[in-house]
Amino acid sequence: MRVTSRPGVIDIHSHVLYGMDDGAVNPEMSVQMLEQYAVQGVTDVFCTPHSDCRLSCYRQHFDELQQRIAQRGLPVRIHTGCEIACSPARMYRIAQALTDGTMPTLADSGFALIEFDPYDAGRDIVCCAEYLRTHTDFQVVIAHTERCKCLAADDAAVTRLLELGCYFQINAYSLTAEKDENIRGFARQLLARKAVTFLGSDAHRTDHRPPDIRSGADYVFSACNAAYALNVCGRNAARLLLGCG
Repeated sequence: MRVTSRPGVIDIHSHVLYGMDDGAVNPEMSVQMLEQYAVQGVTDVFCTPHSDCRLSCYRQHFDELQQRIAQRGLPVRIHTGCEIACSPARMYRIAQALTDGTMPTLADSGFALIEFDPYDAGRDIVCCAEYLRTHTDFQVVIAHTERCKCLAADDAAVTRLLELGCYFQINAYSLTAEKDENIRGFARQLLARKAVTFLGSDAHRTDHRPPDIRSGADYVFSACNAAYALNVCGRNAARLLLGCG
């Protein structure tokens, strides 16, 4: 297996954990996806199924996948998490679920991956972020921020989210392979503004949105200074894993 020399790429958003949602359908597909990650130089992958999935079997599937990784000798580590769908109507329940520990955070850290509907209004996203930041001890990581159409036209909302200490994750493929020019443009705009903290693939299956993080990581390194590129592609996530925030 030839592995790229790209240093320390970490994917904090994937649906690689099988049998949970619309991601990998079985253990074999999960392993195939992890093999695809490995050849792209990805060292760590967060398993973040949608929060409306069968979380009751999460730990069993996660542990079984770890065993398969060890058996195959794959140079990729996996970490827990989930993609939590949020809206003003749900933010109270989500705050409680995070506090109770019934929704996995990123590697059991104080960081929660929060998803918003692409058509939510900027004021609603800000409202949710303000509530979660003031009523819980968790940091908000906004999943695929570039897909929030309202934010592309609402700089005040973007600024407020950053003031609240929210972190922006963008999908790697949005930088290069995204067909929607507005989404691709906003992803690049956030990157140029140095508003991006984490990179993710949002990979689902081998036959639908397969793992593709290398092209996006290459773009980050070509468009940004080396220190910032290293942070976005891996170091920020590594700090999260180390508990440094």
